[in-house]
Amino acid sequence: MGGVVMAVISLVRDGSWLTGSRLRVYPVMILAAFAGALIWLALGVGSKPWNGSDFAGLWVPASLAAEGRFAAIYDAALLQRLQESIIGGPWYQNWPYPPIYLLLILPLGLLPYWWAFLIWEGAGLAIYWLAVGRLVGRDGFLLALAFPGVWIGILNGHAEFMLAGLLGAALLRLDDRPSTAGALIGFCAIKPHLFLLVPVALIAGAQWRAILAACITIVAIAALSVATLGPEPWRAFLAEVAGMGGGIGAAEGPFYQIAAKQQSAFAFGASIGGLKVALMLQTVVTLISAVTVALVWHRSHALDIRAMVLCCATLLATPYVFDYDLALLAVPIALVARRGMQDGFRPWEKSLLAALWILPFIARPASIYHLPITPILLGLALAIFARPLASSSQTVAAQQPAASQRVISG
Repeated sequence: MGGVVMAVISLVRDGSWLTGSRLRVYPVMILAAFAGALIWLALGVGSKPWNGSDFAGLWVPASLAAEGRFAAIYDAALLQRLQESIIGGPWYQNWPYPPIYLLLILPLGLLPYWWAFLIWEGAGLAIYWLAVGRLVGRDGFLLALAFPGVWIGILNGHAEFMLAGLLGAALLRLDDRPSTAGALIGFCAIKPHLFLLVPVALIAGAQWRAILAACITIVAIAALSVATLGPEPWRAFLAEVAGMGGGIGAAEGPFYQIAAKQQSAFAFGASIGGLKVALMLQTVVTLISAVTVALVWHRSHALDIRAMVLCCATLLATPYVFDYDLALLAVPIALVARRGMQDGFRPWEKSLLAALWILPFIARPASIYHLPITPILLGLALAIFARPLASSSQTVAAQQPAASQRVISG
């Protein structure tokens, strides 16, 4: 029995199970599964036809803004009534995002619902591919296309892969065009809870030009939102965030109604031990994640390590994360895979990459049964990719800049 266990551990450690033929078959299977799910939902087999799900929660505020009713987007009763008219049944998705996000999507409110959906998802895919496509090349095209983080987002009416593309493009340009990278990071502020540790990374990496460009970008689009939408949406936004915080603190409200879909350490803690356990667990996880990011970005210049650690850590640090948010892993996975194909994979990397790639597909079913697969895998990624710095920081620091330049110039 012990021999079998050791053989399995060895197989996972060296990743020899992940052969070329399997890398061609698995993406096809995933694409077929999502295509079947999309057809099933579109035809409304056994239920009402698919209607874009959460996209209603984005299009309704956009349509209200297009009508000049800017403060109304934080009117819960109005949002619910309009969303249910689209969904065709009980439905409510609040709008907890800053007005700069509303400014970005306002043009969608001028379009019919399905045209807006297609344009929004199409724009997200284009930005995603601009960041990922140049990394994976022709050989990795199928893997990038079949990444479950993309299709989970589409089926749920989200485009978090757009944010993955923005952050990925910023990381790719950080060394040679820091101002451009900072501007791209600034646009990621439309969902600030997903980028809590980006400032930590930039400060630890002494990326001062990128920090300045990000700050200028955020201030500029915030000022533009005030000039376009007025100050009332900002006051309503702050009230909405305060209300959400109070609801979380009181163990009630929308957060707990959708807790089974959440992938955070906070949600897992709440599911097994209530609010105190959730707060304690999330605080510990966030602190460890922040310290890891700071150390890695201060000591390493390797683009693949920096990207993987930052994206895994920032997903761990937020208490509010869903399976479609895991699309942020797309660029780090591509970077590590590319480096591994060029220079060889380190122990555990191939198996961990495969697990992270499939994670969005299994994350929500696992969380429903209170299995914290997402925090565990993200935590393992932090440990494995930060580990070389603990044992050979001088060697890594000497070798990594050349590897980073090789990825960027490729």
